[in-house]
Amino acid sequence: MKQRATLDEQINTLVSHGVTFDLMDEEKARRFLSNNSYFFKIKSYENNYRKTIDESGGYVYDNLDFGHLVELSLVDFALSRLVWSMCSSIEHSIKVRFNQLIMKDQNPDIADICVRRCFSGNLPTMHDNPYTDDMKTGLQGDFALWNLWELLGFNDQLTLFNTYWRYRHNENHPYQHLLFIVRKMRNAVSHGNCLLTDMSRPSPHKKDTGRSDIEITKAAMRLCDKPRKTGSKTRSFQQSLDRLVAHNYACVLLCHLEFVDSPRALIHSCHEVQSFLDRMNQRRALYFGVAGGAREPRNILIDSTLSQSRRYPEATSRKPASKPTNSTPKTPTAAGNRSRSKKSGNASTDANGK
Repeated sequence: MKQRATLDEQINTLVSHGVTFDLMDEEKARRFLSNNSYFFKIKSYENNYRKTIDESGGYVYDNLDFGHLVELSLVDFALSRLVWSMCSSIEHSIKVRFNQLIMKDQNPDIADICVRRCFSGNLPTMHDNPYTDDMKTGLQGDFALWNLWELLGFNDQLTLFNTYWRYRHNENHPYQHLLFIVRKMRNAVSHGNCLLTDMSRPSPHKKDTGRSDIEITKAAMRLCDKPRKTGSKTRSFQQSLDRLVAHNYACVLLCHLEFVDSPRALIHSCHEVQSFLDRMNQRRALYFGVAGGAREPRNILIDSTLSQSRRYPEATSRKPASKPTNSTPKTPTAAGNRSRSKKSGNASTDANGK
């Protein structure tokens, strides 16, 4: 069992690891560690810096200032807020899309069929919630599909949605893989997990197979109007998508473009995206890039990840006005073209799934 560390011990640990206090002096650092964050969380951003190991087994980080850790934590917080907002919009919009589909389905029993096929009579556990307990008690176990939208978690909502899709189309929804990642991101930010602690961390697909997640890569490149070719800038963009944070962030944006149809919601998201971009770029070049006369990025991992990741929200902010409502879902690899399409209509309004 490890003992707790006092503020003095925390500062001494940072100093012993080569962390300087030029951008934020020790007194301000103490206040930040006491009132704004905590040692374990702020220290985790060290993983983005190279470290030199000495003969005794100790180590020091290269060119790391406490101000860099604080800046990363603040950018991380801004990103988490954006992701949470977008994931909430995606969750709501999937229910709206699902509602459209069952209202237009020619089988009046389609909602009951979905519930029975999905859960086989064994509904997931419904935790106590003061906002839904009265409804749950009043229904006495006789839950319709639309009741379950209010009572079940996001994972079960996605399972229900995909159950309908499989019933009508004999295949999974084209965005099932991306929605799985959205759920993971939603869970991460809801629990306050840091997204930027190690930007070199590979995506699960890259880690497991050693290859890029082609589905996500193609979709993100279409979104940003980038052809898949071998130029150095394009390779850098593709490589950034192999990193967990960029890969998962791109999934959230792609799903947001696919499922959120409300023009006002999209415009609101554009404002949120721009706010995040402004915050991300506030000190990016100075702290991690080449501002101030640096010949090369001060931290190429951080600078390249943030620089490439900003292309996704910049692309989404250009597209809301051209997005059709209730459009037929495409495969994620066609997501970029879909957002510019002039077609309209609803996904699977035919009872036979045609």
